[in-house]
Amino acid sequence: MTGEKNLGKAVESEAHEPFPESYKGFLEFKDGKYVNTEYKESAKHTAAGYEIPAMVLSTSPAEIGLSQDSRHAELDHEAYYDENGFPWAEYEHYNGLKNYHLYFKEDKPLYVFDNHVHAKFAWQEAREAGVLGDKVALIRLDAHLDLLPCPDSTASSRADVKQEIVVDKLNIKNFTEPDLRAGLIDKMYFCSGQSDLNVVDEANRRKSLRGRSSHVSTPEGISEMNTVLEYARQDRFEDISPEVMKSFTYLVELMQDLKRQGYDIILDVDFDIFGKPGTEQLLENLLAVAENADVVTCATSPRYENQGKAVTNVKKFVGEFLR
Repeated sequence: MTGEKNLGKAVESEAHEPFPESYKGFLEFKDGKYVNTEYKESAKHTAAGYEIPAMVLSTSPAEIGLSQDSRHAELDHEAYYDENGFPWAEYEHYNGLKNYHLYFKEDKPLYVFDNHVHAKFAWQEAREAGVLGDKVALIRLDAHLDLLPCPDSTASSRADVKQEIVVDKLNIKNFTEPDLRAGLIDKMYFCSGQSDLNVVDEANRRKSLRGRSSHVSTPEGISEMNTVLEYARQDRFEDISPEVMKSFTYLVELMQDLKRQGYDIILDVDFDIFGKPGTEQLLENLLAVAENADVVTCATSPRYENQGKAVTNVKKFVGEFLR
């Protein structure tokens, strides 16, 4: 990797290649932008009914915009309910992004997309480009756990990942577990944005209640909690949300310690987390966290967050990242 280019400047010609050597062959120059040809998919997603947008190498966060194509919208308007049937949130939903975006700061890639499942593609691309090695830790900031098992996933290349997304084998709820199961991610640290929630403790509590007449749970909820407990027993899953909400510096120190241990780090941010109370400080200091990562993936989450707000926050963060 060269690390010599000023990657925040506009693309002027094909001769100017604002991306690391390791990404050559992944992108081709077209119409003033570098388009990730592996990611562009013409077949409609069979479940959500949208086409996967092109991944473009962007030169400015101002390029991040919402599509007017309704195929990119997962839902129009819906109330969400917890496992006991109580509504917990209601959002007006917006269309997804016009394109997915890829930025570089020196050799560090930052991906922006709408539906969170596409983080899986970004991780695989970074792996194949040599940015991620054999020892990887995932730091996830997300309002939702999204750790359902997906035993049928066998994707081992970018093309495989793309196809499994298209046929809805991989989705926003299950895309992480296959990488944990395959050892492509060694450790996962989950930050929920809710200072009073410890996922492992909650999984143990729910397990102790199973079979009681007063206990209400969904099969998906049980499956997800079982997955949490399995990887926690292996010392490969940790919920650090209470500490993070006390001070974002805990997360920075954790990442620096992981780097000393030889881990490459993925920072995976679902911007729906910033709809949670008490996350303002984390948003303001997100750049300090990102500086300690090797790959950064950002999802605007049309299903769970007002996209106008999410895009505003993403643009601010990307602008700070590129400075």
